[in-house]
Amino acid sequence: MEKIKGKKSKNDVVVEVPINNVKIKIGINIRPNWKDALNVIKNYYHIVLYTASHQSYTNAILEYLEPNKEYFEYILYRSNCIPKTINDKQVYIKDLDIFKYYNLKNVILIDNSSLIYECHIDNLIPIVPFYNSKNDKELVVLSYYLLSIMNYDDLRIANKKFINMKQFLFEAKKEKEIEENEKEQIIDTLDDDFNNDNNNNDDNNKDNNDKNNDNNNNKDENKTNKNDIIYLKENSS
Repeated sequence: MEKIKGKKSKNDVVVEVPINNVKIKIGINIRPNWKDALNVIKNYYHIVLYTASHQSYTNAILEYLEPNKEYFEYILYRSNCIPKTINDKQVYIKDLDIFKYYNLKNVILIDNSSLIYECHIDNLIPIVPFYNSKNDKELVVLSYYLLSIMNYDDLRIANKKFINMKQFLFEAKKEKEIEENEKEQIIDTLDDDFNNDNNNNDDNNKDNNDKNNDNNNNKDENKTNKNDIIYLKENSS
């Protein structure tokens, strides 16, 4: 792997990932404060990396981040996730039941994907996705939060009290439904306007056709009258 130097790039570092015996260079961005946060958290928690990424990709990044293997006690990969199809797309669910030797009251899962919220919702701490902002403070906030709840006998109770993911997801779902209803109302209104415009156009066309027919009838009448007059004149002569 190599740090990017010289020309401006959107990535912090490039790692080489072996795929089918070929090394592919992939650029990644590293979240600020990651090392300071993990140095604090590891003193109070056992840290396990649980990712839906492939093992080769994950290990390539870890070789750069922690070559001395000082932070993560265990590493779980995509093969440890539960595959599931949602909206014709395959996703990978992180199921905490995999930790058979841990009481789940002592387990917290931190993730930026809403797809893993299907299982053990009170064990979850959501974190916003990271792209490339150097002002990102998410890991600092996370470390403070983990320290603030560490004395709870059941971390799920602390999470439910301070985060309440069930309520959060309920509100998010409700908001989405309202948004969908508003979209449907807008579409219905547009359809009504479109239909009204078409009806008005049809009425106008009908009026125009009626006027044209009247005009044509008047022309025919005038033509008939004119012929009659000519005929009369000819006869009168």
